[in-house]
Amino acid sequence: MDDRGDIIRKNKFYRTESRFLFLAYFLTGQDFDRSGKLWQQFQVARKLRDRWTHPKPPFDTWSLSLSDVYSAITVTRDLFIELSEMMDADPPLWLKPVDDVLDEIHREAG
Repeated sequence: MDDRGDIIRKNKFYRTESRFLFLAYFLTGQDFDRSGKLWQQFQVARKLRDRWTHPKPPFDTWSLSLSDVYSAITVTRDLFIELSEMMDADPPLWLKPVDDVLDEIHREAG
């Protein structure tokens, strides 16, 4: 509030990692393990996301490879699986392995 009693709204930036850790704790009641391989892979995927979403000059160094996209999708899926396990819940049925989804796409494409 200011000195007249008016509410002042301020936007606060929260890092992706902080948002994820908050949601993980909120959903599971447990801290997410930040010492393991999955957390390191998440960090890499987050950096890729930042690079793709907010490219910086020189743009010729910006790249989007299929292997990077595949890795980012796989890590995201693995995070959902881990959260499900932390909640003692079955993973959502729509959360298929990436290779199964790609196989379905190829079959539909003929």
